[in-house]
Amino acid sequence: MWFVLIVVASAWNLVLVGSAALDLPWVMSRVASGQYESLPTALRIVYLVFAVVMVAQVYLARALLERGGAWSGPSATASILLVIVYAISTVLNAISPTNDERWNAIPALALMVSFFMLRGPAANHQRS
Repeated sequence: MWFVLIVVASAWNLVLVGSAALDLPWVMSRVASGQYESLPTALRIVYLVFAVVMVAQVYLARALLERGGAWSGPSATASILLVIVYAISTVLNAISPTNDERWNAIPALALMVSFFMLRGPAANHQRS
């Protein structure tokens, strides 16, 4: 169940950040608090980096699922960082001035909870 949530939420986020990186008009009310008609180049690059993170987090989620949780210090750190990033994202999206962007809090919350659940017990974290 957690992996499916991660795939679905990541797919939606990938559509959003990919569209933002391409500066597509339909996404402007859903990103950056809806304050731009066209995103600045630096912000488009940030969204492109986020697109790469979306793909990488699906691979991490699959590995967490297959291994029963974090299997090393770096995998545990990555899992916790994603929980923190998506906790912040949930709050920021929920308080956005635009209605369209507030909906982004739902996939962010799904990702936060899913990575928290998939990271596994602390006993699984083997340090080398």
